Amino acid sequence: FFFFFKKKKKKKKKKKKKKKKKKKKKKKKKKKKKKKKKKKKKKKKKKKKKKKKKKKKKKKKKKKKKRKKKKKK
Repeated sequence: FFFFFKKKKKKKKKKKKKKKKKKKKKKKKKKKKKKKKKKKKKKKKKKKKKKKKKKKKKKKKKKKKKRKKKKKK
């Protein structure tokens, strides 16, 4: 009978060690700065206005066609 009355050994509760969660450091992505290309300003060339030379029209001489007279028989 004594076995029943034997005090149950109290199990020592093991203290659970809380694992410290390591915070992952987020790596900051370095933003690459885009170099702005300087736009070269194109110089506008001034167009010189060409003076148009007036062409003289040559008058064509009309050749008069001589009519052949039909000889009457």
